[in-house]
Amino acid sequence: MTKVFRALVVLGLALMMALCARPLFAQSATYELAASSSPAISAPGPAAAASSPISAPIADASLTDPLHALAAAFEPGPNEEYTMDDGDEIHIDASGRPEITHDYTLGPDGRITIPTVGSVQLSGLTREQAAEAVENAMQPFYKDPSVTVGVIHYLSNHILLLGAVQRPGLLSFDEPPTLLQVLSRGGIGSDSAQMNDSGNAAYGAGTAGGAIPERAFIYRGSQELAVVDLKRLLSGGAFADLRLRRNDVVLIPVENQLISILGAVRTPGAVRFNPESTLQVLLSQVGGLAEQAGSNPLIQIVNPSTGTSSQVRFNELLDPHHGNDISLHPGDVIFVPSSGFAKFAYVVDKMNPILTVIAFTTLAAK
Repeated sequence: MTKVFRALVVLGLALMMALCARPLFAQSATYELAASSSPAISAPGPAAAASSPISAPIADASLTDPLHALAAAFEPGPNEEYTMDDGDEIHIDASGRPEITHDYTLGPDGRITIPTVGSVQLSGLTREQAAEAVENAMQPFYKDPSVTVGVIHYLSNHILLLGAVQRPGLLSFDEPPTLLQVLSRGGIGSDSAQMNDSGNAAYGAGTAGGAIPERAFIYRGSQELAVVDLKRLLSGGAFADLRLRRNDVVLIPVENQLISILGAVRTPGAVRFNPESTLQVLLSQVGGLAEQAGSNPLIQIVNPSTGTSSQVRFNELLDPHHGNDISLHPGDVIFVPSSGFAKFAYVVDKMNPILTVIAFTTLAAK
């Protein structure tokens, strides 16, 4: 009887371990995370990289969900409310107040100036929120104001298109465009693009009829990058309507030998990679470190294809004995955190068959 009891206990423990392992496996198959909270400089060895897609221990488990949510929110939802920004032309209808009922244009500071009322900040607000902001501003001068706000011209939906397209530049849309709409406006299918003297991707002027590039890079601010399988996108299917956000930068590279540099650098973006490239040279091609990087940031180098990463202090790059030892590969993403942040993490998230999002986050030191 004792032997039977022991066997049942062992079987129960085995089942519990199996059930606990299943969600962990599912999580690691979806995305890879890395985080650092110590000043140690290390790169994962081959054995570590082969054993798990997680290349460094997660310093704070609470980072996991926010990071995954950041990547998942890369594409706006289909019913996401429009928020106003500088340049938008709006109409304000104030009931019974003809002196206020007018068309207005949001200035570069996101404000409008209303007669009698004065300046009102509307940037980043939805129509309903803008109406409430105007009503609140009218309260000291009018009794029970009632306001509605409508958008006449959506002039803040700008996308910057660079690289191997026929018509690169700043494009404006009435609503957040899809990547296909941006590429159609820019003229995809050119076979050349220009790089400026420092090796950065510049405005291209290709010729029509060339081969379709393999990838598109979407830069959002200085901490998010999406890599799109362009050939799959252009073949149609369920993910052909990938939607962008205002101020996204879309780069169509003419070559695959590029490295992306994000974070606290002067001009985040893509630079050309060659086998002789060093990290110090690549950083100089984006203008060097920005002021917020501090004097000796811990630089992260991520390989999105494997999910592995390595780290190095900036001052080590200046050491002739160690500065050239950093291994770099085409497609790597280099991230320079701002000073004062003790922890930073990244996520490489395969959102769907055509879209991979690389997002970084930083946490202030306590």
